[in-house]
Amino acid sequence: MNTEEAMTIVKEKQKRRWLHQHPDYNKKDAYYLLPRDDQVVIVRLRTGHCRLKHHLYTKFHIGDSASCPCGTSPMTVQHFLQDCPTHQNLRAETWPADTPMRDKLYGPMESLRRTAAFIRASGVAV
Repeated sequence: MNTEEAMTIVKEKQKRRWLHQHPDYNKKDAYYLLPRDDQVVIVRLRTGHCRLKHHLYTKFHIGDSASCPCGTSPMTVQHFLQDCPTHQNLRAETWPADTPMRDKLYGPMESLRRTAAFIRASGVAV
């Protein structure tokens, strides 16, 4: 066996192990077709590991509280994308029809682009 064959075997074994460890991996996820900056926004929102006040306060004790500046609830991804009254007008412009969280974070390419555009237009860093 030469070096090239050995490398091919090792890579295939690593790929099978990775796929086994990540059963939810979906090659057809529109996420993989987005530009890198949009991918970063979407993955941060999907995982909740972002700069929204709830995550920063509960995980790292950064800030005064986890409350959203609107004062109605903690500043979570759910609250920010679905309920925050501060961004109601922008939300209505971005999603004219009622759109569930699943579509905003795991939907087709257009839905993911709208979500990333909403985040950029809001001026809130995630």
